Amino acid sequence: MQKLVIVESPNKIKTIKKYLGNDYEVMASVGHVLELKTAGKFGFGVNLDTWEPIYEEKQDKKKVIKDLKAASKKFDEILIATDPDREGEAIAANLVNLLEIQNKYKRIKYNEITETAIKNAIENPLLINQNLVNAQKTRRILDRIIGFRLSRIVDLKISQPPITPTAGRVQSVALKLIIDKEKERKSFVPIQYSTIKALQSDEIEFEYFNNIKPYQNNSLWIEPKEAEAIIKELKGDLVVKNIKVSEKKEAKVTPFKQSVLYKRAGISSGAVQASLQSLYEGYGSGGLISYPRTDSTRLSKTFLEHAQQFIVKNFGQEYVAKDIKGFAGDQDAHEAIRPTDLNLTPDKAKEMFELKEIDYKIYSLIYQNSLQATMNVPIRKTVRYELENNNHSFKATESDIIFDGYYKIMPDKLNKEKKLNLKLNDVVPIKEYKLINSETQPPSRYSEGSLIEAMDEIKVGRPSTFATIIKTLKERLYVENGEKTLIPSDFGSIVLEKLFEISPEIINEKYTSSIEEKLDLIAEGTEDYKKVLDIFWEDFQKNVETTTENITRTSAIQKVDEMCPEDNVDLIFRFNKATRQKFIGCSNFPKCKFVKSLPNSSQSYKKKYVNWSKKKQ
Repeated sequence: MQKLVIVESPNKIKTIKKYLGNDYEVMASVGHVLELKTAGKFGFGVNLDTWEPIYEEKQDKKKVIKDLKAASKKFDEILIATDPDREGEAIAANLVNLLEIQNKYKRIKYNEITETAIKNAIENPLLINQNLVNAQKTRRILDRIIGFRLSRIVDLKISQPPITPTAGRVQSVALKLIIDKEKERKSFVPIQYSTIKALQSDEIEFEYFNNIKPYQNNSLWIEPKEAEAIIKELKGDLVVKNIKVSEKKEAKVTPFKQSVLYKRAGISSGAVQASLQSLYEGYGSGGLISYPRTDSTRLSKTFLEHAQQFIVKNFGQEYVAKDIKGFAGDQDAHEAIRPTDLNLTPDKAKEMFELKEIDYKIYSLIYQNSLQATMNVPIRKTVRYELENNNHSFKATESDIIFDGYYKIMPDKLNKEKKLNLKLNDVVPIKEYKLINSETQPPSRYSEGSLIEAMDEIKVGRPSTFATIIKTLKERLYVENGEKTLIPSDFGSIVLEKLFEISPEIINEKYTSSIEEKLDLIAEGTEDYKKVLDIFWEDFQKNVETTTENITRTSAIQKVDEMCPEDNVDLIFRFNKATRQKFIGCSNFPKCKFVKSLPNSSQSYKKKYVNWSKKKQ
């Protein structure tokens, strides 16, 4: 008798069918099949007395549901193989109820799409984990209530916005982080400091240092006026006064969790997310990496055994790590992101599957990270030379790798430095003492990767939602793209200001983090989800509903401080929804259609208004 396997993504069907053969039929739910209705109080789609969601079939899944219902009646056993996270568990639970297969389903979970993993999952079936379902249900209800209510209030309190504003439990905190960083940059006061270098040649230099009286707690910095006095006292050569030799192990490498990989990739979070999904689902012969939506740094014992065999065979026993960072005591259900087979090097994978450049880049990062994490650490020998001139101290260091460890797979790290080979009391000729004046720089803006890392550090958001949150911030026009950075827009600042007036608690990082902790406890079965929602709803009504009446309405229109040359009224910043381009236009539109590009804009703006809502003017 055939068995039916239901997966989430149709991209997995061919591979899993190949592994299981003709005894199994494989179909896909194509993600969630149900969604919250816009019904009940405030359109929440939730019964506020029982905290049960009010679901309806997704419009774009009608045919999928019809086909699954028809197929489910033909099989005596149905294996629900949705993703192994909370969302996947919720999809599984909804499928069981929708298809009415409570008495003939089995839940199977796998962390990688390989023949061994799939068959092992089938041999060890489970039931739906209701704790995970409750955690997902709670998260969805919270997001719906907070998002719907705050979005509605913000929309009412901002007039003439370029686009309808929205708010969200995690989205608004992410916006706050970006704006807080911008405020930090604007309030930054630079510190002037100087450094002095003693140049022996174009390649060899020595740095002035002062450990006794460091300026601004930095032994290499000098107060500028003092530096000018010191440079006048420096004449002639340096003399070696001290030599310190030390050996130190390099840091262990931690296996990738998703947030760290986003930052390391250095490209848009959406592109990374798409690449990870492609690599996970595979290129026709199984997945190339383990399940990517993870916040774990654990590696499975099976993979560690595979890695050990690979390392011994290719490099030798001495290269096998004694212990793995991120492994001990880490008992979560998921693993770090890792390759499914270390024998499939990035170059082999690129040749075999014709990987796209972005997939090759991401796979290379994952492959190298996982292999490094399971290899022994390098040992570095460092020689520090301390020299003097007229009672002023200078230093230089040189290092050598005496055991290459995981640098074995990173040849660029093994480049030989030019050795000084100095001895005590050696005289070092100096051709120039150079004074360099500098100042401290403001903190960098967030990139997409560093924002995700910051959110992960304070436990705001989940791996499955990080890329979506950034996409939403862009679509809502709350942020503008700088050069690989996220710059808050004026509109985003207005929205955040209104959110603070409505409920500063809800867009507080600690509050959102505490919610994530509650969701974790619900998933573990140690917290009652209904109690969590009861407490939330009581506080939410108290904080939000009582403040709404006192909030003033603010216009989102921003003047340019310049008059229109055609009809002598204010010019304002405008936004074209179709081209997603910001420009300057006349406030008397549509009567006056004068437009011009922003100063220093790389794009010229044509005199053509597209899809501009007259209602908003």
